[in-house]
Amino acid sequence: MKIIDNVGSLNYINQRLGRRFLPQFEDVESLEDFWKDEFGQENKILRRHRYLLEFELSELKIRLPQNELERNSLNILKERSSSKIGTIKFLFLKIKLSWKIYRLDRKILRDKNRKNELENSFDRALAKSSKMEISSVKDVRRVLNENRTFVLGAIGEQKLVEALNSLSDEFTLINDVNLEFQKSLYRRKYKDYIKTVQIDHVLVAPS
Repeated sequence: MKIIDNVGSLNYINQRLGRRFLPQFEDVESLEDFWKDEFGQENKILRRHRYLLEFELSELKIRLPQNELERNSLNILKERSSSKIGTIKFLFLKIKLSWKIYRLDRKILRDKNRKNELENSFDRALAKSSKMEISSVKDVRRVLNENRTFVLGAIGEQKLVEALNSLSDEFTLINDVNLEFQKSLYRRKYKDYIKTVQIDHVLVAPS
């Protein structure tokens, strides 16, 4: 069976998320997984950021001694060039070495501060690193809770799609069909007029 478009409730939810510039769901399966896994997304984010910070700390422990060794070597070269300061060549060399040492000093200081932060306040660094992603997940969950009916509707609509999916390719299922009438239709039962109508599913079968 051919399927056209996502189910209507999923489109509605994604519209609500899009208005708040939040990540959207590609399909109902990802929506359902997120909906049922109350704290799973937050835990995944924390695990990933913990791994990244631990990797960063290990890199700092390797890089710091290397940079300190390079700085010491540059200082030795600088001292040697100072003894030959009379020539223009060694004057420019000293200036160049001084600039490299200055940049290395700044880098070493920055890395030391970061290393101390990760070693002494890892949990705080983890919270800071993951704050934006976790905040985004909480905002998505808030939107879903505000539109709980549509979440459950999307899951229900998808079950119908799955039930019809065994049909042959001669059938086409069109989800979320929206129609607009040139002339409003009168609904006698509700005593009102309708200009548009939304149909969850339209199944097109061979004649």
